[in-house]
Amino acid sequence: MLRLSELEDLSRHAGFDAVDASETLQRVHELYAPLAEEKQIAFVLKADTLPALHADAAMLFEAISNLVDNAIKFTPVHGRVQLRASHAGAGVRIDVLDSGPGVPRSERDAVMRRFYRSRANGAESSDGSHGLGLAVVAAIAKLHGYCFEVADADDGGARMTLYCWRCERAGARLT
Repeated sequence: MLRLSELEDLSRHAGFDAVDASETLQRVHELYAPLAEEKQIAFVLKADTLPALHADAAMLFEAISNLVDNAIKFTPVHGRVQLRASHAGAGVRIDVLDSGPGVPRSERDAVMRRFYRSRANGAESSDGSHGLGLAVVAAIAKLHGYCFEVADADDGGARMTLYCWRCERAGARLT
């Protein structure tokens, strides 16, 4: 709760600097690869050459880590998780895709709120989480002026997308 309160202080920009997005993604992949392997989940990193982002490096790492952690947590044994990033217009698009149960359309806004856990896949009673991970991602995105979207992956499962640019684009939603 304290962490969320800190992140919601929109004046907190002291740690913002040029951040190597490729290096951040590589660190997240290295951190979570053993967990994915233990669960027998294929965990792949696919990233274009990426520009530097104006961000707080620790917060960006935390947001991406939370997305990957959720994807691995909700993906069944022998499933797959993909951490994908591409240079997109004025910034970077980071997608975390999984072959888990996905997030029902009716719950996509709710999963970004504190303490909410999806009822659709049994997570409410079985995963041991507190329902703060995606709320933290949403708070970090908002602090940076980024967009965060929860959607379906093209081939089933969930797609969590962090649009690392200012959210004035048509159709993009500032969390």
